[in-house]
Amino acid sequence: MRWRRWSRAPLGGGFFITLLIGLVLAVALGYVLEWAFFSYLYEREHLQQVLMTYGLILVFEELRSIIVGDDVHGVAPPAWLAGSIPLGDLMTYPVYRLFMSAVCLALAGGMWFVLARTRLGMTIRAGATNREMVQSLGIDIQFLYRLVFAAGVALAVFAGMVAAPASSVYPGMGNQVLIVCFVVVVIGGIGSIRGALLARAVDRLRRYLRQGAVSTSGGRAGVRVDGADPAVETRRALQGGVVTTPEVATEPA
Repeated sequence: MRWRRWSRAPLGGGFFITLLIGLVLAVALGYVLEWAFFSYLYEREHLQQVLMTYGLILVFEELRSIIVGDDVHGVAPPAWLAGSIPLGDLMTYPVYRLFMSAVCLALAGGMWFVLARTRLGMTIRAGATNREMVQSLGIDIQFLYRLVFAAGVALAVFAGMVAAPASSVYPGMGNQVLIVCFVVVVIGGIGSIRGALLARAVDRLRRYLRQGAVSTSGGRAGVRVDGADPAVETRRALQGGVVTTPEVATEPA
């Protein structure tokens, strides 16, 4: 169909211009979603927000299938990030993956600084702790919630766009990431950036050690260790981490 070909046409302007356009659209989408759906759920249980999120995931997955189809699409990185760094005589490491690591560290540091060292971060932490008190001080808590929700959507979209050149774009590419994010939040603690970073580091270290143990013990060829059943991985991670999950971290580090 002509409209499907148009939806997959490149925007032009380069990789970073596309990132900027995607971020602007993501902020607008997040603001509308919070206003239309989630603003009515804050007085209810968290489970209803989770169910709403999952329902929207199903809706957007179906819309994605209708608009752009179910094909796998490769995304080329910028030319100056397309090379690789030699690691000895036999191995190389892509420059773009180093760029991804630098972006992740910069985002984590920026989020920590905003939440722990700025007036906006103080207001966000106060609103998460006592919404009524913040509202009584004359702060538009509804706008603050929409701003934070829109920023969260923009971060998720940004992560997908940055990861696209390394993993391609395919149906359900965010499913395993969603499971991992859930595990990291539960183990690291809601509202704790340091806890989330530590939980993710421990999770990756556990996967690498497990992969190395299987490979050195003569594991079967073709068995993907790092991509195990998400349900099994989630259950094991929660069993090991939910007991020591810290409370909501509302104080700056």
